[in-house]
Amino acid sequence: MYLEHLRVWNNLRETSPFKEGSQMFLDSFNALLEDIGKNGFSSSKSKVPTINGSAINGAHRIASGIVLGEEIETYEGTPPEGQGGCDYNYFKLKLEKQRMYDRMIRHRPRYERIE
Repeated sequence: MYLEHLRVWNNLRETSPFKEGSQMFLDSFNALLEDIGKNGFSSSKSKVPTINGSAINGAHRIASGIVLGEEIETYEGTPPEGQGGCDYNYFKLKLEKQRMYDRMIRHRPRYERIE
């Protein structure tokens, strides 16, 4: 489910920090889990930005905190720090569009030249 979420979200590619492909995302997430597990949640480097109480970035930090029973510190962020509105409906619509495009490509009409 995690990798499918990322495939729909960003096609398994991120520029900052750079990650491309499923293995890089898994390695990064596992490193974060290990770091928070060993050192606890560090508010000096890992506060999660929110807008009106909804996280706009930091899903991996939030998930790690939940799994490891760590308190996560947040702050009121600004739109450039992340993306809001990424709820169930966002992913449903994005996935529906992607499936529609996939069907269009797979089932595109084939035209033959008529002479």
